[in-house]
Amino acid sequence: MVGPLMNRGVRALTIATVGAVGVVAAGIAAGSTLSDFGTAIAIACAFFLASGLIAGLWALLPHVAPARALGAASGLVTQITLLGVLFGPPAAFAAKASGDWTRTVLNIALAARRCGCCSGW
Repeated sequence: MVGPLMNRGVRALTIATVGAVGVVAAGIAAGSTLSDFGTAIAIACAFFLASGLIAGLWALLPHVAPARALGAASGLVTQITLLGVLFGPPAAFAAKASGDWTRTVLNIALAARRCGCCSGW
């Protein structure tokens, strides 16, 4: 989906912003009280669609990297993906168990800042 959007002139920053806002909105919706199973499925679909936009951008990184930096670009994509795998399930279960998702979000933000992957913050 990312490739066709970019071929139609949609900027990468716009795709990333829509993805990030979608992930946050779906995460907040998932953390709130759900009325039924169908709503939970719709929220999960929205979350995975939005996170897929972000993952799609990362997956394109090696295609635009200079040849001498291809290995580093591929490694960066792998590290970012693995951070999601590492933090995702424990964060979701901790937030659900505690009933307070704000602490979990703060911990993830602090961990991302500490590991250097978001050093621009």
